[in-house]
Amino acid sequence: MAPSKVVNHGSHRPAFGCIDAHCGSTRFADTPDFYILMECQDGASERHRESSRHMKATAVLDAYIALQGLQEARFHFISHDVFPNWRVENPTSEKKLSNLASGLVQHDAINHHYYLGREISSEIHRAHSAEGKGYSICSDFQLRGRKYHIPIMNLHTDFPANPNMLLEISEKVSGGAAATILSSGRYFHVYFLRKLAPNDWRKFLSAFLMPVILVSPRYIGHSLHRGYATLRLFPCHPLKPKEPEMIASNWPMTFNTR
Repeated sequence: MAPSKVVNHGSHRPAFGCIDAHCGSTRFADTPDFYILMECQDGASERHRESSRHMKATAVLDAYIALQGLQEARFHFISHDVFPNWRVENPTSEKKLSNLASGLVQHDAINHHYYLGREISSEIHRAHSAEGKGYSICSDFQLRGRKYHIPIMNLHTDFPANPNMLLEISEKVSGGAAATILSSGRYFHVYFLRKLAPNDWRKFLSAFLMPVILVSPRYIGHSLHRGYATLRLFPCHPLKPKEPEMIASNWPMTFNTR
């Protein structure tokens, strides 16, 4: 396979270390309406009747950058093909063993894109439209010459879960980090309000793998192989028709959603 192109743009105690953690005091989203409790500038919490169904992944990413003060950080995005889920295509142990070779394939990115945090809102929609492929945020980013990771996770739960439950589980496994949960269709994307050094990012991945029932080991394997995790930002028909959208959050969201 030909190498991918690189396109540059713009110049409780936690179980693992965190840097500049901003864990808000807001409560979990209520079911069944999934309204988000927003924290006001004066510190008081009020019920903000902003349905989470209208907040997309790109807006959540904007919020992460604003709340962490990462406007000058250099973020990493990839365009990529979208393939059928190997575990779904091979549901039994027999099928997995008979198709073991295909299960070992690591698909390369098509293009790599890099944007400063302050450029992302204006650039990623244009880049996605130009590529016409799957488009994902990568966990790794650069800030003042040092590498960090956005703590992101793709939850493939083996049990029925509502947003409250997902927030509670995510908080426990991450050591208390505030989380935002998005529905991606069949599964769930999680963004945590921290930034992690590379060693702590590997501990973060292992923490979610340990309970066995929360994530696909293939997601962790792909992340370790690449050196970064990814989460899809946009729909990609026909396999991934849903645009990820927020269903619950306990971030201290003091910004205007789109």
